[in-house]
Amino acid sequence: MGFAPLGSFDVAVQSDVPMPAKCAGRKLRSFPWMEMKVGDSFFSPREQHGMARNAHAAGQRYGLKFATRAVTENGIEGTRIWRLA
Repeated sequence: MGFAPLGSFDVAVQSDVPMPAKCAGRKLRSFPWMEMKVGDSFFSPREQHGMARNAHAAGQRYGLKFATRAVTENGIEGTRIWRLA
């Protein structure tokens, strides 16, 4: 899916449209990083590259180490994340 060429569509300027709250860092808190013990793992039905970034960022933030692998569980493709340290 690409973008429409400039000038090929009309843009409507609108006022009074509320902006959603900023959610920076929410993804890190959406997963049980701090509850995990070494050897624990969890499955996420998300692609591995994004989960690897999340796990790396959580490791940097909390001083932990994680590993991710692309897996299929119960017919669902996703990522399993293990706490290593």
